Amino acid sequence: MTAPDTTESRTCAKCGQTDTHAHHVQYVAFNHPVTGEGLDLSVTKHVQCCAEDGCEICSVDVEQISDHPIGDAFDQALQNRTSEHLQTLFERVAVESPDFNIPTTEEA
Repeated sequence: MTAPDTTESRTCAKCGQTDTHAHHVQYVAFNHPVTGEGLDLSVTKHVQCCAEDGCEICSVDVEQISDHPIGDAFDQALQNRTSEHLQTLFERVAVESPDFNIPTTEEA
């Protein structure tokens, strides 16, 4: 007996493909100022598509994992970023991760 698949399918706002591969979701939600109704204007794109549109974080990810196209291997590489990958994200776009120790001034 296998565990049920709980991965959510998403449709890329750029290429239109619906799948469970790595997406960058940009959450935008607010309440309408007059009606008070909640509005969700979130956008989801494949990491590669988001990089093509100029996202700095996704561009670093694609550069660091350039040998994998959209697919399971790319997803696995994103879920298991190397320390070099995490350091590049920190140095270029100030992304911090619990898996990366920020170097002290003595180490840098």
